[in-house]
Amino acid sequence: MNYGLMWYNDFVTAARFTQVPGSDWLKVNDQDYPDGSRYANYGFYALMEWNPVHSKSGNIFRVSGGWRLHGVSAHVPLKGNLPEVNFDFSGHVFLFGLQYLSADTFNMALTFSQGFRAPNLNESVMLGDTGQFFHIPNYALRPENSHTLEFMSRGRIGSLTLSGTAYVSFLEDFIKRDVTLWEGKNKIDGKDVVHNVNAGKGVLWGTEGS
Repeated sequence: MNYGLMWYNDFVTAARFTQVPGSDWLKVNDQDYPDGSRYANYGFYALMEWNPVHSKSGNIFRVSGGWRLHGVSAHVPLKGNLPEVNFDFSGHVFLFGLQYLSADTFNMALTFSQGFRAPNLNESVMLGDTGQFFHIPNYALRPENSHTLEFMSRGRIGSLTLSGTAYVSFLEDFIKRDVTLWEGKNKIDGKDVVHNVNAGKGVLWGTEGS
């Protein structure tokens, strides 16, 4: 059995100054992130594996299962006309897998895994020019979730190794960039005004071989 803990905390110290030629530098209150913002990630995981079949010839049938608790919390102070923001999201995700190995010649596995990703400060509260867009906050942004089924196989014949993978992921509340308005304008300095939104459900699938 494998298990572990994870925690880290980011602090933001931010200031922006402008200068008109011939005058002193002036501190302005339109930095991308409010000074004093903080963002924390925490989690716990446990993973177990069991080999109900393990022959002397090297054939192994393995069953694995895991669980992870993942949480995110953030605090963004009041800045100008923008409100103070506090959010705390947490989610439970699970993993289940079946694997068959035949000595060093064949490996086949089927896994089901879940994913949980909460929005970060850049996605939820950033206000300003990103270089390509003018980004504004969306305080209603929620975490996105995924449920993935994956099949993998690999075999070796002499010096030739063949492998193949196929997967399908079902997404819920996935986060995407969308155009919007800021103070009645759809462009700032010629750049589209955008924010991140939860775009409902989606499906990703693919195959790979070598």
